[in-house]
Amino acid sequence: MIKQQKISSSINLETFYYFHTKNYYQIQEPFVYDIDPNTNTGVIGLSMHTTVDKRHRIAFFNYPSYELIREYNVSNFTPSNWSCQIMGIQSINFQQEKVRLFAVVICKPPVDQEDDDRMNTWQSLLIYRLYDNGYIQCLADINNLDSYQFLGRGIFFFSNEDQPLQVKDWLNIIDNHRHSHSSNFVYMLAFGLDSDDYNGHGHIIQFDLYQSIMDPLLKETYWIERPISTAKIIFTAPLGIQVSCMIHFRHYPQLHHLVCIGNFESEELSIYDWRFGIKVGSIGWDKNIQPWGFESTFAVLPSLSSSMSSQQLSAYGLRLVAVGDAQEDNSFEIRLLDITHLLQVDWNPFKDTSELKRIILNNHTSMPYNNSNNNDTSVLRVHRLNRKVEYTAYNILHTSLYLLTREGQLCIMDIESGNITKTVNVGSSVDINVLGSRDVIVTRKHGLLLLKHE
Repeated sequence: MIKQQKISSSINLETFYYFHTKNYYQIQEPFVYDIDPNTNTGVIGLSMHTTVDKRHRIAFFNYPSYELIREYNVSNFTPSNWSCQIMGIQSINFQQEKVRLFAVVICKPPVDQEDDDRMNTWQSLLIYRLYDNGYIQCLADINNLDSYQFLGRGIFFFSNEDQPLQVKDWLNIIDNHRHSHSSNFVYMLAFGLDSDDYNGHGHIIQFDLYQSIMDPLLKETYWIERPISTAKIIFTAPLGIQVSCMIHFRHYPQLHHLVCIGNFESEELSIYDWRFGIKVGSIGWDKNIQPWGFESTFAVLPSLSSSMSSQQLSAYGLRLVAVGDAQEDNSFEIRLLDITHLLQVDWNPFKDTSELKRIILNNHTSMPYNNSNNNDTSVLRVHRLNRKVEYTAYNILHTSLYLLTREGQLCIMDIESGNITKTVNVGSSVDINVLGSRDVIVTRKHGLLLLKHE
Protein backbone atom coordinates (compact mmCIF):
# COMPACT_ATOMS: atom_id res chain seq x y z
CA MET A 1 0.00 0.00 0.00
CA ILE A 2 1.27 3.51 -0.82
CA LYS A 3 1.57 5.70 2.24
CA GLN A 4 1.25 9.48 2.29
CA GLN A 5 4.43 11.18 3.52
CA LYS A 6 4.06 14.18 5.79
CA ILE A 7 6.65 16.88 6.39
CA SER A 8 7.54 17.68 9.98
CA SER A 9 6.45 21.09 11.24
CA SER A 10 9.82 21.54 12.97
CA ILE A 11 12.27 23.52 10.81
CA ASN A 12 15.96 24.03 11.48
CA LEU A 13 17.61 27.11 9.90
CA GLU A 14 21.31 27.01 9.04
CA THR A 15 23.52 29.46 7.16
CA PHE A 16 25.81 28.06 4.48
CA TYR A 17 29.32 28.31 5.98
CA TYR A 18 31.12 28.80 2.64
CA PHE A 19 29.88 32.38 2.35
CA HIS A 20 31.12 33.45 5.80
CA THR A 21 34.40 34.41 4.12
CA LYS A 22 32.97 35.15 0.66
CA ASN A 23 30.51 37.93 1.48
CA TYR A 24 32.00 40.11 -1.26
CA TYR A 25 30.58 37.67 -3.82
CA GLN A 26 27.00 37.97 -5.01
CA ILE A 27 25.10 34.81 -5.98
CA GLN A 28 23.55 34.64 -9.44
CA GLU A 29 20.59 32.56 -10.48
CA PRO A 30 19.97 29.80 -11.28
CA PHE A 31 20.91 27.43 -8.44
CA VAL A 32 21.65 24.08 -10.11
CA TYR A 33 22.05 20.56 -8.79
CA ASP A 34 22.51 16.96 -9.88
CA ILE A 35 21.17 14.60 -7.21
CA ASP A 36 20.59 10.88 -7.60
CA PRO A 37 17.03 10.20 -6.32
CA ASN A 38 17.99 6.67 -5.31
CA THR A 39 20.99 7.60 -3.13
CA ASN A 40 20.04 11.21 -2.35
CA THR A 41 23.65 12.24 -3.07
CA GLY A 42 25.08 14.49 -5.74
CA VAL A 43 26.58 17.85 -6.64
CA ILE A 44 25.42 21.47 -6.30
CA GLY A 45 26.62 24.28 -8.59
CA LEU A 46 26.57 28.02 -7.82
CA SER A 47 27.48 31.06 -9.93
CA MET A 48 28.89 34.13 -8.21
CA HIS A 49 30.37 37.47 -9.13
CA THR A 50 31.82 40.50 -7.37
CA THR A 51 29.79 43.67 -7.77
CA VAL A 52 32.80 46.01 -8.02
CA ASP A 53 35.32 44.43 -10.38
CA LYS A 54 32.93 41.81 -11.84
CA ARG A 55 35.05 38.75 -11.16
CA HIS A 56 33.13 35.54 -11.88
CA ARG A 57 33.36 32.22 -10.07
CA ILE A 58 31.51 28.90 -10.17
CA ALA A 59 31.67 26.70 -7.06
CA PHE A 60 30.77 23.03 -6.78
CA PHE A 61 29.74 21.27 -3.56
CA ASN A 62 28.97 17.71 -2.56
CA TYR A 63 25.43 16.98 -1.40
CA PRO A 64 24.28 16.36 1.32
CA SER A 65 27.57 17.24 3.10
CA TYR A 66 27.85 20.67 1.37
CA GLU A 67 31.63 20.19 1.27
CA LEU A 68 33.45 22.23 -1.39
CA ILE A 69 34.64 20.17 -4.39
CA ARG A 70 36.34 23.00 -6.27
CA GLU A 71 36.11 26.62 -7.38
CA TYR A 72 36.28 27.52 -11.06
CA ASN A 73 37.51 31.09 -11.47
CA VAL A 74 36.71 32.79 -14.76
CA SER A 75 39.78 34.83 -15.69
CA ASN A 76 39.11 35.88 -19.28
CA PHE A 77 35.76 37.63 -19.43
CA THR A 78 34.53 40.87 -21.04
CA PRO A 79 32.55 43.09 -21.14
CA SER A 80 32.04 43.66 -17.43
CA ASN A 81 28.26 44.21 -17.60
CA TRP A 82 27.63 40.76 -19.10
CA SER A 83 26.97 37.75 -16.90
CA CYS A 84 28.59 34.32 -16.77
CA GLN A 85 26.29 31.75 -15.18
CA ILE A 86 26.07 28.00 -14.78
CA MET A 87 22.80 26.94 -16.35
CA GLY A 88 22.49 23.27 -15.44
CA ILE A 89 24.34 20.18 -14.26
CA GLN A 90 23.34 16.59 -14.98
CA SER A 91 24.68 13.03 -14.98
CA ILE A 92 24.09 10.75 -17.94
CA ASN A 93 24.96 7.13 -18.61
CA PHE A 94 27.35 6.74 -21.52
CA GLN A 95 29.17 3.58 -22.61
CA GLN A 96 28.86 1.94 -19.19
CA GLU A 97 30.11 5.08 -17.47
CA LYS A 98 28.41 7.79 -15.44
CA VAL A 99 29.32 11.18 -16.88
CA ARG A 100 28.54 14.50 -15.19
CA LEU A 101 28.10 17.47 -17.54
CA PHE A 102 27.30 21.13 -16.97
CA ALA A 103 26.68 24.18 -19.13
CA VAL A 104 27.76 27.79 -18.70
CA VAL A 105 26.03 30.62 -20.55
CA ILE A 106 27.34 34.09 -21.36
CA CYS A 107 24.42 36.50 -21.20
CA LYS A 108 23.92 40.05 -22.36
CA PRO A 109 21.37 42.14 -20.42
CA PRO A 110 18.94 44.52 -22.16
CA VAL A 111 20.20 48.10 -22.25
CA ASP A 112 17.59 49.28 -19.73
CA GLN A 113 18.14 46.35 -17.33
CA GLU A 114 21.90 46.09 -16.94
CA ASP A 115 21.62 45.81 -13.16
CA ASP A 116 18.87 43.19 -13.25
CA ASP A 117 20.51 39.95 -12.07
CA ARG A 118 18.57 37.34 -14.00
CA MET A 119 18.89 35.17 -17.08
CA ASN A 120 18.97 37.33 -20.19
CA THR A 121 19.77 36.91 -23.88
CA TRP A 122 22.25 34.09 -24.40
CA GLN A 123 25.30 35.12 -26.42
CA SER A 124 27.21 31.86 -26.19
CA LEU A 125 27.09 28.52 -24.41
CA LEU A 126 29.94 26.37 -23.12
CA ILE A 127 29.65 22.70 -22.19
CA TYR A 128 31.97 21.09 -19.63
CA ARG A 129 32.56 17.75 -17.98
CA LEU A 130 33.05 17.63 -14.21
CA TYR A 131 35.03 14.66 -12.88
CA ASP A 132 34.64 13.24 -9.38
CA ASN A 133 38.04 14.65 -8.35
CA GLY A 134 36.98 18.18 -9.37
CA TYR A 135 38.82 18.28 -12.70
CA ILE A 136 36.94 20.28 -15.35
CA GLN A 137 37.20 19.70 -19.10
CA CYS A 138 35.73 22.03 -21.75
CA LEU A 139 33.94 20.07 -24.49
CA ALA A 140 31.97 22.54 -26.59
CA ASP A 141 31.61 26.21 -27.47
CA ILE A 142 28.44 27.41 -29.19
CA ASN A 143 29.15 31.09 -29.85
CA ASN A 144 26.42 32.09 -32.32
CA LEU A 145 23.40 32.12 -30.01
CA ASP A 146 23.12 35.91 -30.19
CA SER A 147 21.63 35.51 -33.68
CA TYR A 148 18.65 33.68 -32.12
CA GLN A 149 17.90 36.35 -29.47
CA PHE A 150 17.42 33.36 -27.18
CA LEU A 151 16.13 33.68 -23.62
CA GLY A 152 17.08 30.26 -22.28
CA ARG A 153 15.00 28.66 -19.55
CA GLY A 154 16.63 25.26 -19.11
CA ILE A 155 18.88 22.55 -20.50
CA PHE A 156 18.81 18.76 -20.67
CA PHE A 157 21.62 16.36 -21.64
CA PHE A 158 20.93 13.00 -23.27
CA SER A 159 22.68 10.28 -25.28
CA ASN A 160 21.95 7.25 -27.44
CA GLU A 161 21.61 5.27 -24.22
CA ASP A 162 18.56 7.24 -23.09
CA GLN A 163 16.14 4.46 -24.02
CA PRO A 164 12.81 6.30 -23.51
CA LEU A 165 13.89 8.95 -26.05
CA GLN A 166 14.84 6.38 -28.74
CA VAL A 167 17.59 8.72 -29.90
CA LYS A 168 18.81 6.76 -32.93
CA ASP A 169 15.33 6.47 -34.43
CA TRP A 170 14.67 10.11 -33.67
CA LEU A 171 17.87 11.27 -35.40
CA ASN A 172 16.94 9.32 -38.52
CA ILE A 173 13.72 11.34 -38.75
CA ILE A 174 14.80 14.87 -37.88
CA ASP A 175 18.33 14.87 -39.29
CA ASN A 176 17.88 12.86 -42.51
CA HIS A 177 21.67 12.23 -42.74
CA ARG A 178 22.52 15.95 -42.97
CA HIS A 179 25.09 15.63 -40.18
CA SER A 180 27.53 12.89 -39.31
CA HIS A 181 26.84 11.06 -36.05
CA SER A 182 29.69 9.46 -34.14
CA SER A 183 29.24 6.95 -31.33
CA ASN A 184 31.02 9.54 -29.15
CA PHE A 185 28.34 12.18 -29.67
CA VAL A 186 26.15 13.42 -26.84
CA TYR A 187 23.24 15.85 -27.17
CA MET A 188 21.79 18.75 -25.27
CA LEU A 189 18.36 20.36 -25.41
CA ALA A 190 18.35 24.10 -24.66
CA PHE A 191 14.76 25.31 -24.35
CA GLY A 192 13.42 28.82 -23.97
CA LEU A 193 11.94 31.64 -26.03
CA ASP A 194 13.10 34.47 -28.24
CA SER A 195 13.14 38.02 -26.96
CA ASP A 196 11.38 39.50 -29.99
CA ASP A 197 7.96 37.83 -29.98
CA TYR A 198 8.22 35.29 -27.12
CA ASN A 199 7.88 32.26 -29.36
CA GLY A 200 9.20 29.07 -27.78
CA HIS A 201 12.13 27.09 -29.20
CA GLY A 202 14.17 24.02 -28.37
CA HIS A 203 17.70 23.98 -29.79
CA ILE A 204 19.31 20.54 -30.08
CA ILE A 205 23.11 20.71 -29.73
CA GLN A 206 25.39 17.84 -30.72
CA PHE A 207 28.93 17.55 -29.30
CA ASP A 208 31.74 15.01 -28.92
CA LEU A 209 32.21 13.74 -25.37
CA TYR A 210 35.82 12.73 -25.99
CA GLN A 211 37.09 15.79 -27.89
CA SER A 212 38.05 18.58 -25.52
CA ILE A 213 38.80 22.15 -26.58
CA MET A 214 40.74 25.07 -25.12
CA ASP A 215 38.60 26.78 -22.51
CA PRO A 216 37.84 30.34 -23.73
CA LEU A 217 37.08 31.51 -20.17
CA LEU A 218 40.62 30.93 -18.92
CA LYS A 219 43.13 33.78 -19.16
CA GLU A 220 46.00 31.60 -20.36
CA THR A 221 44.11 30.90 -23.59
CA TYR A 222 43.14 34.49 -24.44
CA TRP A 223 45.89 34.87 -27.06
CA ILE A 224 44.94 31.69 -28.87
CA GLU A 225 42.60 31.88 -31.83
CA ARG A 226 38.99 31.03 -30.91
CA PRO A 227 39.02 27.29 -30.04
CA ILE A 228 37.71 24.96 -32.70
CA SER A 229 34.63 23.09 -31.56
CA THR A 230 32.78 20.36 -33.42
CA ALA A 231 29.62 21.18 -31.47
CA LYS A 232 26.70 22.45 -33.51
CA ILE A 233 22.96 23.06 -33.42
CA ILE A 234 21.49 20.24 -35.51
CA PHE A 235 17.80 21.00 -35.05
CA THR A 236 15.54 23.75 -33.71
CA ALA A 237 12.06 22.71 -32.57
CA PRO A 238 9.20 25.24 -32.36
CA LEU A 239 7.60 25.18 -28.90
CA GLY A 240 4.56 27.43 -29.02
CA ILE A 241 3.82 31.12 -29.44
CA GLN A 242 3.45 33.95 -26.92
CA VAL A 243 5.08 31.73 -24.30
CA SER A 244 4.88 32.93 -20.70
CA CYS A 245 6.45 29.92 -18.94
CA MET A 246 7.57 26.37 -19.59
CA ILE A 247 8.61 23.21 -17.78
CA HIS A 248 10.50 20.17 -19.02
CA PHE A 249 9.70 16.93 -17.18
CA ARG A 250 13.39 16.10 -16.75
CA HIS A 251 12.94 14.34 -13.40
CA TYR A 252 10.72 11.62 -14.86
CA PRO A 253 12.51 9.42 -17.43
CA GLN A 254 9.17 8.27 -18.82
CA LEU A 255 8.32 11.89 -19.78
CA HIS A 256 11.75 13.17 -20.88
CA HIS A 257 10.35 14.00 -24.32
CA LEU A 258 7.64 16.38 -23.09
CA VAL A 259 7.56 20.09 -22.36
CA CYS A 260 4.54 21.94 -20.93
CA ILE A 261 4.01 25.47 -22.25
CA GLY A 262 2.03 28.34 -20.72
CA ASN A 263 0.59 31.09 -22.93
CA PHE A 264 -0.22 34.74 -22.21
CA GLU A 265 -3.77 34.53 -23.59
CA SER A 266 -4.99 30.97 -23.99
CA GLU A 267 -7.64 28.64 -22.59
CA GLU A 268 -5.16 25.78 -22.38
CA LEU A 269 -1.65 24.76 -21.47
CA SER A 270 0.11 23.03 -24.36
CA ILE A 271 2.08 19.77 -24.25
CA TYR A 272 4.89 19.54 -26.83
CA ASP A 273 7.13 16.68 -27.88
CA TRP A 274 10.35 18.68 -28.21
CA ARG A 275 11.99 15.96 -30.31
CA PHE A 276 9.85 17.07 -33.27
CA GLY A 277 8.50 20.45 -32.17
CA ILE A 278 4.88 19.29 -32.39
CA LYS A 279 1.98 19.84 -30.06
CA VAL A 280 0.79 16.47 -28.74
CA GLY A 281 -1.71 17.47 -26.06
CA SER A 282 -3.31 20.19 -23.97
CA ILE A 283 -4.56 20.84 -20.45
CA GLY A 284 -7.55 23.06 -19.73
CA TRP A 285 -6.80 26.55 -18.41
CA ASP A 286 -8.57 29.82 -17.59
CA LYS A 287 -7.61 32.48 -20.15
CA ASN A 288 -8.19 35.18 -17.51
CA ILE A 289 -5.23 33.81 -15.55
CA GLN A 290 -1.79 34.54 -16.96
CA PRO A 291 0.51 31.65 -15.97
CA TRP A 292 4.09 32.56 -15.12
CA GLY A 293 5.51 29.46 -13.48
CA PHE A 294 5.29 25.67 -13.15
CA GLU A 295 6.54 23.02 -10.74
CA SER A 296 5.70 19.32 -10.65
CA THR A 297 5.34 16.81 -7.84
CA PHE A 298 3.59 13.60 -6.85
CA ALA A 299 0.65 13.21 -4.50
CA VAL A 300 2.68 10.41 -2.90
CA LEU A 301 6.45 10.40 -3.33
CA PRO A 302 7.71 7.38 -5.32
CA SER A 303 11.23 6.17 -5.92
CA LEU A 304 12.03 7.86 -9.25
CA SER A 305 13.63 4.87 -10.92
CA SER A 306 14.01 4.56 -14.67
CA SER A 307 13.08 0.88 -14.30
CA MET A 308 9.59 1.78 -13.11
CA SER A 309 7.03 1.68 -15.91
CA SER A 310 4.81 4.65 -16.70
CA GLN A 311 1.75 2.74 -15.52
CA GLN A 312 3.42 1.90 -12.21
CA LEU A 313 4.46 5.53 -11.73
CA SER A 314 0.96 6.83 -12.49
CA ALA A 315 -0.34 5.19 -9.30
CA TYR A 316 1.45 7.90 -7.30
CA GLY A 317 -0.53 10.77 -8.84
CA LEU A 318 1.54 13.19 -10.94
CA ARG A 319 0.68 16.83 -10.23
CA LEU A 320 1.44 20.15 -11.91
CA VAL A 321 1.54 23.25 -9.73
CA ALA A 322 0.83 26.31 -11.88
CA VAL A 323 0.95 29.88 -10.58
CA GLY A 324 -0.36 32.95 -12.33
CA ASP A 325 -1.95 36.38 -12.08
CA ALA A 326 -5.73 36.83 -12.18
CA GLN A 327 -6.48 39.79 -14.43
CA GLU A 328 -9.90 40.57 -12.96
CA ASP A 329 -8.66 41.49 -9.48
CA ASN A 330 -4.87 41.26 -9.84
CA SER A 331 -4.75 38.44 -7.29
CA PHE A 332 -2.15 35.68 -7.17
CA GLU A 333 -3.55 32.27 -8.10
CA ILE A 334 -2.18 28.77 -7.49
CA ARG A 335 -3.65 25.81 -9.35
CA LEU A 336 -3.04 22.15 -8.58
CA LEU A 337 -3.59 20.06 -11.71
CA ASP A 338 -3.77 16.30 -12.09
CA ILE A 339 -1.55 15.35 -15.04
CA THR A 340 -1.36 11.63 -14.29
CA HIS A 341 -2.81 10.91 -17.74
CA LEU A 342 0.55 11.89 -19.29
CA LEU A 343 1.99 8.70 -17.81
CA GLN A 344 -0.81 6.55 -19.18
CA VAL A 345 -0.29 7.34 -22.86
CA ASP A 346 1.32 4.83 -25.21
CA TRP A 347 2.99 7.28 -27.62
CA ASN A 348 5.57 5.71 -29.91
CA PRO A 349 5.93 7.79 -33.09
CA PHE A 350 8.72 5.50 -34.33
CA LYS A 351 6.52 2.43 -34.49
CA ASP A 352 4.28 4.01 -37.12
CA THR A 353 5.49 7.31 -38.58
CA SER A 354 2.11 7.84 -40.25
CA GLU A 355 0.78 8.83 -36.81
CA LEU A 356 3.53 11.42 -36.53
CA LYS A 357 2.80 12.80 -40.01
CA ARG A 358 -0.92 12.97 -39.24
CA ILE A 359 -0.33 15.16 -36.19
CA ILE A 360 2.12 17.41 -38.05
CA LEU A 361 -0.21 17.95 -41.01
CA ASN A 362 -3.43 18.36 -39.05
CA ASN A 363 -3.30 20.62 -36.02
CA HIS A 364 -6.95 19.88 -35.23
CA THR A 365 -6.55 16.13 -35.03
CA SER A 366 -6.96 14.19 -31.81
CA MET A 367 -3.65 14.47 -29.97
CA PRO A 368 -2.19 11.54 -28.00
CA TYR A 369 -1.67 13.45 -24.73
CA ASN A 370 -5.11 15.03 -24.56
CA ASN A 371 -6.95 14.00 -21.41
CA SER A 372 -9.60 11.46 -22.42
CA ASN A 373 -11.85 12.98 -19.75
CA ASN A 374 -13.05 16.57 -19.72
CA ASN A 375 -10.05 18.89 -19.33
CA ASP A 376 -11.78 20.59 -16.40
CA THR A 377 -11.27 17.43 -14.34
CA SER A 378 -7.52 18.16 -14.37
CA VAL A 379 -8.02 21.04 -11.91
CA LEU A 380 -7.94 19.63 -8.37
CA ARG A 381 -7.49 22.82 -6.33
CA VAL A 382 -7.51 26.58 -6.91
CA HIS A 383 -6.09 28.90 -4.25
CA ARG A 384 -6.18 32.70 -4.52
CA LEU A 385 -3.92 34.82 -2.36
CA ASN A 386 -4.21 38.49 -1.47
CA ARG A 387 -2.17 40.59 -3.88
CA LYS A 388 -1.25 42.96 -1.08
CA VAL A 389 1.44 40.41 -0.32
CA GLU A 390 3.94 40.29 -3.19
CA TYR A 391 5.32 36.82 -3.83
CA THR A 392 8.67 36.67 -5.62
CA ALA A 393 9.48 32.94 -5.79
CA TYR A 394 8.07 29.53 -4.99
CA ASN A 395 8.89 25.82 -5.01
CA ILE A 396 7.32 22.57 -3.85
CA LEU A 397 8.46 19.70 -1.63
CA HIS A 398 6.06 16.76 -1.58
CA THR A 399 2.70 18.46 -0.89
CA SER A 400 4.08 21.62 0.75
CA LEU A 401 4.36 24.78 -1.33
CA TYR A 402 7.02 27.29 -0.28
CA LEU A 403 6.22 30.92 -1.10
CA LEU A 404 8.75 33.71 -0.68
CA THR A 405 7.53 37.27 -0.14
CA ARG A 406 9.36 40.46 -1.01
CA GLU A 407 9.37 41.33 2.70
CA GLY A 408 11.46 38.24 3.48
CA GLN A 409 8.76 35.92 4.78
CA LEU A 410 8.73 32.26 3.76
CA CYS A 411 5.17 30.94 3.82
CA ILE A 412 4.61 27.18 3.78
CA MET A 413 1.27 26.15 2.31
CA ASP A 414 -0.41 22.76 2.27
CA ILE A 415 -1.15 22.48 -1.43
CA GLU A 416 -4.25 20.35 -0.89
CA SER A 417 -6.07 22.59 1.60
CA GLY A 418 -4.51 25.94 0.77
CA ASN A 419 -3.79 26.55 4.46
CA ILE A 420 -0.59 28.34 5.46
CA THR A 421 0.94 25.89 7.95
CA LYS A 422 4.01 27.89 8.91
CA THR A 423 5.66 31.26 8.31
CA VAL A 424 9.41 31.73 8.71
CA ASN A 425 11.34 34.99 8.58
CA VAL A 426 14.30 34.44 6.21
CA GLY A 427 15.20 38.04 5.42
CA SER A 428 15.74 39.57 1.99
CA SER A 429 16.00 36.63 -0.44
CA VAL A 430 15.69 35.96 -4.15
CA ASP A 431 14.79 32.31 -4.73
CA ILE A 432 13.81 28.92 -3.28
CA ASN A 433 15.21 25.53 -4.27
CA VAL A 434 14.41 22.00 -3.16
CA LEU A 435 17.20 19.43 -2.79
CA GLY A 436 16.70 15.72 -2.32
CA SER A 437 13.62 14.92 -0.29
CA ARG A 438 14.26 17.02 2.81
CA ASP A 439 16.25 20.22 2.22
CA VAL A 440 14.92 23.59 1.13
CA ILE A 441 17.50 26.21 0.12
CA VAL A 442 16.71 29.92 0.23
CA THR A 443 19.06 31.91 -2.00
CA ARG A 444 20.14 35.33 -0.81
CA LYS A 445 22.30 37.83 -2.63
CA HIS A 446 25.31 37.01 -0.47
CA GLY A 447 24.64 33.54 0.88
CA LEU A 448 22.39 30.53 1.30
CA LEU A 449 20.00 29.60 4.06
CA LEU A 450 19.36 25.88 4.59
CA LEU A 451 15.93 24.90 5.89
CA LYS A 452 15.95 21.35 7.19
CA HIS A 453 12.79 19.56 8.30
CA GLU A 454 13.50 17.66 11.51
